[in-house]
Amino acid sequence: MLVNFWATWCDPCREEIPWLIEMQDKYGPRGFTVLGIAMDEEGKPVVAPFVAKERYDVRGQQLPMNYPIVIGNEGVAEKFGGLLGYPTSVLISKDGRQLKRVTGIINEDEFLS
Repeated sequence: MLVNFWATWCDPCREEIPWLIEMQDKYGPRGFTVLGIAMDEEGKPVVAPFVAKERYDVRGQQLPMNYPIVIGNEGVAEKFGGLLGYPTSVLISKDGRQLKRVTGIINEDEFLS
């Protein structure tokens, strides 16, 4: 599982969403999940319309976010060791261990290496 802390107002977060959509498409059938944790202070009233409306260019198609999005808070972030900035992504093993953590935009090569 890849846990991705993001916010609707975060430009780098929005920049990496097409890659997260691709990752979910590619690895989802094998049981992998991207989980987006939206850290917007306003919560669901801001996040839900954003997720419903926004589309991202993925291989020439305009696609919505195709992975689960939940609303997070500082308590959730602390369970992952706290956040230094957005986006922050944490790769979690099937047995729940943190395998890798990246603050900033990620790419597939970083997580497959």
